[in-house]
Amino acid sequence: AIGLAVLALFFVAAMATLLTTYMWLFDILSLVGIAYIAWLGLKMIFSNRSISVPDQQISDVSAATLFTESFIVSATNPKAVMFYLAVFPRVLNQNEVSAWQIAVVVLTCCLISLLTHSIYALFASWIRQYLIKQASYNVFGLSVGMIFVAIAASLIIGWVTDRGILG
Repeated sequence: AIGLAVLALFFVAAMATLLTTYMWLFDILSLVGIAYIAWLGLKMIFSNRSISVPDQQISDVSAATLFTESFIVSATNPKAVMFYLAVFPRVLNQNEVSAWQIAVVVLTCCLISLLTHSIYALFASWIRQYLIKQASYNVFGLSVGMIFVAIAASLIIGWVTDRGILG
């Protein structure tokens, strides 16, 4: 969550600058982010997934190494950047971006990330027994893909509505 917080803080500040300076560029980046989320969803819906379960044991790794690696992965994650491109424009007040607003957006993203990763960790061994079956894995991928497409549709509808494009 700390890596995502750093990335989100940097990204929200950049988005705020774009929002107040180059609205047309902000719109283009928003649409690129929305298209990326839709593409991820469609890819999950239409891809042929197969399960590969490694037989190797988990090695002992220090907490510092795990933290450092996860921070670097999170802070440089291009998927998070694309997600932020799609979502942040919807939650930032386009008329006045303040430090308080940026703090709330970043804190919310961090809390959601911490919550989802904690849920993954708590339920990983339990859900593994269900997702290890190919049919269950396919249903899970299809479901997540549909959720991503629905999120993208919601974001594009909001974008079009905000600009009064369809009336």
